[in-house]
Parts: sequence; C-alpha cells; structure tokens
Amino acid sequence: MRDNAHRVSVYGSEVNAVARPSATVLETLLLQGVEYPHGCTTGFCGLCKSRLLSGQVEHLDYMDSALSDEEKRVGLILPCCAISTSDCVIEPAVSDVPLPPVVSLEAEIVRIEPVSPEVRLVQLCSPRPFEFLAGQYASLTFDGLPPREFSMASEPGNAAIDFYIKCVRGGAVTDQGLARAVVGDRVTVRGPFGTAFLRTDDASPIVAVGGGTGIAPILSMLSSGLGKGIRGIAVRLDKAQIVRITNTHGNQVVDTWAFNASETSEFMSMEHTRASLKKLTPCCGESFVTNKRRPILTLLSDSSPGIHDTLIAACDRHRYELLGHVGYHDNCTDNLAAAMQAMGMVLPETPCPLNLFMNIPVIQGNRLDWCPPASKPGDHVTLRAEMEVIIVFSACPMDLLPVNGVDCTPSDVAVSID
Repeated sequence: MRDNAHRVSVYGSEVNAVARPSATVLETLLLQGVEYPHGCTTGFCGLCKSRLLSGQVEHLDYMDSALSDEEKRVGLILPCCAISTSDCVIEPAVSDVPLPPVVSLEAEIVRIEPVSPEVRLVQLCSPRPFEFLAGQYASLTFDGLPPREFSMASEPGNAAIDFYIKCVRGGAVTDQGLARAVVGDRVTVRGPFGTAFLRTDDASPIVAVGGGTGIAPILSMLSSGLGKGIRGIAVRLDKAQIVRITNTHGNQVVDTWAFNASETSEFMSMEHTRASLKKLTPCCGESFVTNKRRPILTLLSDSSPGIHDTLIAACDRHRYELLGHVGYHDNCTDNLAAAMQAMGMVLPETPCPLNLFMNIPVIQGNRLDWCPPASKPGDHVTLRAEMEVIIVFSACPMDLLPVNGVDCTPSDVAVSID
C-alpha cells in the first residue's frame, strides 16, 4: 500500500477503503466489496448522492439534475463522479422517501407497437412485480447490446412494464437493436433509479408537462396518482390527441372535465351535450360539446357496458357533511380547483363533470339510484380532443355510497395518452 494513498471512509461504519489512482469514490468502495447505495454510476440518477463530512474531491462531468449547485455548495457530492484528493469521510444522503431496492430481472418482450413514426411502445413481462416509484427509470439490456436507461410509463408494482423508446438513427440499441427485437426476446431490467418521482404524501397541486418520450414518467405518475388520492391531475392535450382511461379494478368512478385551453370559460358541458344528442350519454363516435355547443371530446371506444353518468354534480365538502361525515373529506370539487390552480387558473364555478363508469339508473319513472359500476376490471374508454384542451381527472374519493363498489372503497385507475 502506498504511503500517500487516500482513504475513503463511510461515517458510522468500519469502512476504510484505499483509493486507487483515478478511481472515483464509488469505484473505490465497490472494488473493495463495500455495499454502497448507487444506481447508474455515470452521474445521471443521483442515487449515490452523499455528504462529504471531511476531505476534498474533484468532480468529473455529471448531470445538473443529479446534483445542483446549491447541493454542492452545502457539501453534497456524487461519489460516482468524484475523485478524492485527500482522505475523505462520507455518508449517504437520506432520501425524503424510502427508495425501492435496485434489482435485476430477466423480462420478456410481450408487445412492440409503433405509436408514432419514431417511437415504439415496448411492454415487458417480468417474472415478478417490479417495484418502483412512479417517475423512476430503469436500465434495459437487449441481447448482446450495451445497457440504456428508459423511464417506466406504467404503474408501479406490476409484472407488466411499459417503456416508450425513440428510435434514434444509427443508435446501436434504439435503432438497430430495436429493429430486430421481437416478441419473446429476453431483456435484462436493472433498477429502479432516479429521485424525480411522485410524492404521494404531498397534497400540493400537480401540473403534468412532457414532450416526446419524456411523457413516459408522467404517464406513470398519472396512473399511480389517480389511485392514491392525489388532488386533481390536469393535462394539456393537443387537438386530435387521444387519452385512454382504464378502470383497473372495475369499480372506480372518474370525474372528468375538459376546458378550451385558450379560453377556460368554454368547457365541456353535460347539459349542452344531452340537449345536442337527445340522450343521457354519447355512443362511440359521438361528441361531448361545450357550453358554446362546439365538440370538445369525442368518445372513440368504450369496452365497458357503456354506463356512465352526466347528471350528478361533483362531490364537495357539503355533500359529505350531508352524508354524516365529520371534518374535511377529499372531494372532486377541490381536486378540480387544485389542479387548475396549479396551471395558474381559477375557476368561478365547478362544471358538472362527466362521471366515467358511474352507475346512476333512473328507477320508478323519476327517481335516481346509487349503484356500483357495471364495468369490469380492465374496461377502458378512449377520448379524442377536438380542440386544444386542458383535461382534468379525479378518481372520486366517495366512500359513503356504493358508487365505487359495494364495499365503498375507492381504487386506482390508469390513464395513458397517445
């Protein structure tokens, strides 16, 4: 051992590793058998972020999103991109949320589908559910090719994992490799990585913005958040863009609103739609209209029995009080207001929503009944935007009436955007 060799110690442990020339702090620890939190090893994910308690390091190149200037100023480093210039003592930075462990899985390609001239939806099936936090990413290794990182677009905790992959001309993986990949091929999935994920314990409003394949982590957050009581989610859709709402367990009502993105005083109106169609709900191919009687969303497909509601107002705190609830209760009216406020918009009133999968039959001539959804697990509805819109979803939190199933238990739904 050289007398001038630097040592890397981990605070609170007996680790005292000797650094090799030009080795990063993380390499020093891993080469000597030390289990230390890390992910990509290239300064991309930030999972190895640590506090430098003593000593000095020099950083190699890394992504600004992995370590900000402010974090660096207060003594944080990225061991995967830091070379020690003296003896150092470090400790892992504690995440605000416990992170799922990084695992390696051998998955199988079960679906490859073009969603645009340059983008492919690749769905993998793993031997067991893949646990991650909505917004995280994984490293994929196709047969004989170098690993590449892609964000998950699906909901966490399932064996089926969706990725949107852009075909980059000349790319070893995203062009040549993807071109010869077929259903049944094996792919190694390693992850999850990343700290940009949905905080489900934060009630702050959410604005979801993404472009290209960057929409993948947002789709994961949307499908995950709608099932966990997240206060309303608003998404901007271009004209002709399509959104799909899947009733994962078959028993969840989804309050849905749509607003003209350039003038929110024009919105999808249930009253005007019923007058326009002369029926309570549209059939496939028919459109919901605005309060200015213009088409705003078209119902393209519906695998459910087609039972939805256009009569019932969004639940609010007054509704829960009348039902006997004491104290505040999450409600769709507040969810809508929070989602629109996050986009810098304040609504003067709450339009009557389209209550997807809600079963409110008319009985005995003029009475309404409150029944569980007639949909089954996996039933879905697709809607096409007929203008640039802001669409808002709220998984209804009603747990005092059986509108979300006979056990009155709200559950998750999945939302995807093409």
